[in-house]
Amino acid sequence: MQYTQWLGTLLKITLLSTFFACNNGPCAGYNITYPKGGYAYPATHENIDTTFFCYPIRNELSRRDSMMWAVSELYFTRFHEPNLSIKPMPQETFRFLYGGGFGDMTFITITPTSLVTKSGYPGEIFAYDSLNKFLTPAETLHYRFLYKNFPLERKSDWPPARQRYIDSMLQLYPQLQDVKYYIALKKKLILHNEVIKPYTTTTKTITCQQYKEIVDAINRSGYWSLPPDAPTVCMSATDQSGFSLEANTKHQYHRVGTIDCSEDTAAFTKACQKIVDLAGLSKKIHVYRGGSD
Repeated sequence: MQYTQWLGTLLKITLLSTFFACNNGPCAGYNITYPKGGYAYPATHENIDTTFFCYPIRNELSRRDSMMWAVSELYFTRFHEPNLSIKPMPQETFRFLYGGGFGDMTFITITPTSLVTKSGYPGEIFAYDSLNKFLTPAETLHYRFLYKNFPLERKSDWPPARQRYIDSMLQLYPQLQDVKYYIALKKKLILHNEVIKPYTTTTKTITCQQYKEIVDAINRSGYWSLPPDAPTVCMSATDQSGFSLEANTKHQYHRVGTIDCSEDTAAFTKACQKIVDLAGLSKKIHVYRGGSD
């Protein structure tokens, strides 16, 4: 009887420990909760494109933006960054991405125990200036046509001559209507062997209190209800390429990116600036003109 009671008690303790470890991780006791919003992860990993780095929001993107994301994985993999959008990470993870005005990129990744910063240049991704080296003459013609006219949707402001040209091209080359063909052409242009400069990596330990302050600022900002491409407050003149914030929690994924200007999302921009400040990059990156407060 004593053995049975002891075994039952041990089982309860194990289950409770597992519950708190899964729900609070290393910051158990800090009462970190998340508002509703964001997106669910794919129910299965069968037949999904794991190279699509914002997979849950793919159906909300414009056709042009969706095309961009379908071939943009090298911007992440060249920095050895994982795809946060397809499954929960071992720890809750927030990733801030900043694009500088000269092609440089900075990733700041925060978990309950650490902050990792990666900075560098991804190098040339596509061989836009040497199409003939990678594509046949016919493919070059098709690519230039699609690059200028995709998505192939009739527009009221197109002159009749242009519409007749597009109609004739589609009749002559029906494969131009298949988005997968355009993606295949794009991927042929990827410079897989491009020599790039090594990026720099810094890692620092953060406290649970610091992590909670960042998460609380994100949660209060309305982040979880913002659309994937949101307007934000104007950045300084040197910050021209925009920024984004991804969230990977146990049950939800979200991403908000912006390059536009609006006073409606100042709280979100301030929360992002807090991440920058915690990384010690406030002199280099100013996503909010007033700084964080």
